[in-house]
Amino acid sequence: MFRLTDKVVFLTGCGSVGPGWGNGKSIAVLFARQGARIFGVDINEAAARETQAIITGEGGTCEIATGDVTDSAEVERLVEACMARFSRIDVLVNNVGKSEPAIPGEMDEALWDSQLAVNLKSTFLCCHAVLPIMQKQGMLLLRGLLDALQSTGRQSFESPSTSSAISSL
Repeated sequence: MFRLTDKVVFLTGCGSVGPGWGNGKSIAVLFARQGARIFGVDINEAAARETQAIITGEGGTCEIATGDVTDSAEVERLVEACMARFSRIDVLVNNVGKSEPAIPGEMDEALWDSQLAVNLKSTFLCCHAVLPIMQKQGMLLLRGLLDALQSTGRQSFESPSTSSAISSL
Protein backbone atom coordinates (compact mmCIF):
# COMPACT_ATOMS: atom_id res chain seq x y z
CA MET A 1 0.00 0.00 0.00
CA PHE A 2 1.15 3.52 -0.70
CA ARG A 3 2.25 5.86 2.08
CA LEU A 4 0.97 9.37 2.48
CA THR A 5 2.91 10.29 5.59
CA ASP A 6 2.44 14.00 6.31
CA LYS A 7 0.80 14.68 2.94
CA VAL A 8 -2.12 17.11 3.11
CA VAL A 9 -5.26 15.89 1.37
CA PHE A 10 -7.99 18.35 0.35
CA LEU A 11 -11.04 16.09 0.07
CA THR A 12 -14.49 17.23 -1.00
CA GLY A 13 -17.49 15.18 0.07
CA CYS A 14 -15.71 13.76 3.13
CA GLY A 15 -18.93 12.65 4.83
CA SER A 16 -21.46 10.02 3.82
CA VAL A 17 -24.87 10.84 2.41
CA GLY A 18 -26.46 8.03 4.41
CA PRO A 19 -25.51 5.63 7.16
CA GLY A 20 -22.40 3.51 6.76
CA TRP A 21 -19.34 4.05 4.61
CA GLY A 22 -19.57 6.18 1.49
CA ASN A 23 -16.70 6.99 -0.85
CA GLY A 24 -15.68 10.20 0.92
CA LYS A 25 -15.55 8.75 4.41
CA SER A 26 -13.73 5.66 3.13
CA ILE A 27 -11.11 7.67 1.25
CA ALA A 28 -10.55 10.03 4.18
CA VAL A 29 -10.08 7.21 6.68
CA LEU A 30 -7.90 5.13 4.37
CA PHE A 31 -5.65 8.09 3.51
CA ALA A 32 -5.39 9.04 7.20
CA ARG A 33 -4.40 5.46 8.03
CA GLN A 34 -1.63 5.88 5.47
CA GLY A 35 -0.34 8.94 7.33
CA ALA A 36 -2.12 11.76 5.49
CA ARG A 37 -3.45 14.87 7.18
CA ILE A 38 -7.01 15.37 5.97
CA PHE A 39 -8.78 18.62 5.23
CA GLY A 40 -12.30 17.36 4.68
CA VAL A 41 -15.05 19.45 3.13
CA ASP A 42 -18.72 18.59 3.13
CA ILE A 43 -21.98 20.49 2.83
CA ASN A 44 -23.27 18.42 5.77
CA GLU A 45 -21.37 19.26 8.96
CA ALA A 46 -22.67 16.26 10.90
CA ALA A 47 -21.47 13.85 8.20
CA ALA A 48 -18.05 15.53 8.13
CA ARG A 49 -17.80 15.37 11.93
CA GLU A 50 -18.53 11.64 11.84
CA THR A 51 -15.60 11.11 9.50
CA GLN A 52 -13.41 13.39 11.61
CA ALA A 53 -14.28 11.42 14.77
CA ILE A 54 -13.19 8.14 13.18
CA ILE A 55 -9.88 9.59 12.01
CA THR A 56 -9.00 11.42 15.22
CA GLY A 57 -10.16 8.42 17.25
CA GLU A 58 -7.50 6.39 15.43
CA GLY A 59 -4.86 9.03 16.15
CA GLY A 60 -4.97 10.75 12.77
CA THR A 61 -5.32 14.39 11.81
CA CYS A 62 -8.54 15.64 10.26
CA GLU A 63 -9.77 19.20 10.00
CA ILE A 64 -13.20 19.77 8.54
CA ALA A 65 -15.04 22.67 6.99
CA THR A 66 -18.49 23.05 5.55
CA GLY A 67 -19.17 24.71 2.26
CA ASP A 68 -20.73 24.55 -1.17
CA VAL A 69 -18.06 23.56 -3.70
CA THR A 70 -20.28 24.71 -6.58
CA ASP A 71 -19.62 28.31 -5.51
CA SER A 72 -16.23 29.78 -6.46
CA ALA A 73 -16.06 32.12 -3.45
CA GLU A 74 -16.77 29.20 -1.13
CA VAL A 75 -14.07 27.09 -2.78
CA GLU A 76 -11.55 29.92 -2.40
CA ARG A 77 -12.52 30.27 1.28
CA LEU A 78 -12.11 26.52 1.85
CA VAL A 79 -8.73 26.38 0.12
CA GLU A 80 -7.54 29.39 2.12
CA ALA A 81 -8.67 27.67 5.34
CA CYS A 82 -6.73 24.54 4.40
CA MET A 83 -3.62 26.56 3.59
CA ALA A 84 -3.94 28.52 6.85
CA ARG A 85 -4.09 25.26 8.80
CA PHE A 86 -1.55 23.12 6.92
CA SER A 87 0.44 25.55 4.70
CA ARG A 88 0.21 23.18 1.73
CA ILE A 89 -2.01 20.84 -0.29
CA ASP A 90 -0.45 17.69 -1.71
CA VAL A 91 -3.48 15.72 -2.87
CA LEU A 92 -6.82 16.86 -4.26
CA VAL A 93 -9.74 14.45 -4.18
CA ASN A 94 -12.85 15.74 -5.96
CA ASN A 95 -15.40 13.38 -4.48
CA VAL A 96 -18.71 15.22 -4.48
CA GLY A 97 -21.34 13.83 -6.80
CA LYS A 98 -25.04 13.69 -7.34
CA SER A 99 -27.21 11.49 -9.52
CA GLU A 100 -30.98 11.75 -9.73
CA PRO A 101 -32.59 9.06 -11.88
CA ALA A 102 -33.77 10.57 -15.15
CA ILE A 103 -33.15 10.60 -18.87
CA PRO A 104 -33.01 13.72 -21.06
CA GLY A 105 -36.61 13.44 -22.22
CA GLU A 106 -37.83 13.40 -18.62
CA MET A 107 -35.28 15.55 -16.80
CA ASP A 108 -36.03 19.22 -16.36
CA GLU A 109 -33.36 21.86 -16.96
CA ALA A 110 -33.04 22.82 -13.29
CA LEU A 111 -32.17 19.24 -12.32
CA TRP A 112 -29.67 19.00 -15.19
CA ASP A 113 -28.01 22.26 -14.13
CA SER A 114 -27.89 21.19 -10.49
CA GLN A 115 -26.27 17.86 -11.28
CA LEU A 116 -23.71 19.38 -13.62
CA ALA A 117 -22.84 21.99 -10.99
CA VAL A 118 -22.20 19.34 -8.37
CA ASN A 119 -20.55 16.75 -10.61
CA LEU A 120 -18.57 18.93 -13.01
CA LYS A 121 -18.39 22.57 -11.96
CA SER A 122 -17.21 21.66 -8.46
CA THR A 123 -14.32 19.68 -9.93
CA PHE A 124 -13.34 22.60 -12.15
CA LEU A 125 -13.54 25.10 -9.27
CA CYS A 126 -11.46 22.96 -6.94
CA CYS A 127 -8.88 22.25 -9.63
CA HIS A 128 -8.76 25.95 -10.49
CA ALA A 129 -8.10 26.87 -6.85
CA VAL A 130 -5.82 24.00 -5.82
CA LEU A 131 -3.71 23.02 -8.83
CA PRO A 132 -1.65 26.24 -8.92
CA ILE A 133 -0.74 25.65 -5.27
CA MET A 134 0.25 22.06 -5.95
CA GLN A 135 2.27 23.04 -9.01
CA LYS A 136 4.25 25.59 -6.95
CA GLN A 137 4.99 22.80 -4.47
CA GLY A 138 6.21 20.52 -7.26
CA MET A 139 3.64 17.79 -6.66
CA LEU A 140 0.48 16.94 -8.51
CA LEU A 141 -1.91 14.09 -7.70
CA LEU A 142 -5.50 14.50 -8.82
CA ARG A 143 -8.39 12.10 -8.45
CA GLY A 144 -11.97 12.71 -9.56
CA LEU A 145 -14.44 10.21 -8.20
CA LEU A 146 -17.73 10.15 -10.06
CA ASP A 147 -17.69 6.75 -11.74
CA ALA A 148 -19.06 5.17 -8.57
CA LEU A 149 -22.33 6.99 -9.19
CA GLN A 150 -22.88 4.82 -12.24
CA SER A 151 -23.09 1.74 -10.03
CA THR A 152 -26.32 2.85 -8.36
CA GLY A 153 -28.43 0.72 -10.69
CA ARG A 154 -30.65 3.70 -11.49
CA GLN A 155 -31.20 5.01 -14.98
CA SER A 156 -29.11 8.13 -15.22
CA PHE A 157 -27.87 10.18 -18.15
CA GLU A 158 -25.77 12.94 -16.61
CA SER A 159 -23.33 10.86 -14.54
CA PRO A 160 -21.54 9.26 -17.51
CA SER A 161 -21.66 12.64 -19.24
CA THR A 162 -19.92 14.45 -16.40
CA SER A 163 -17.45 11.60 -15.85
CA SER A 164 -16.41 11.88 -19.49
CA ALA A 165 -16.11 15.65 -19.19
CA ILE A 166 -13.93 15.35 -16.09
CA SER A 167 -11.70 12.82 -17.80
CA SER A 168 -11.13 15.42 -20.51
CA LEU A 169 -10.00 18.13 -18.04
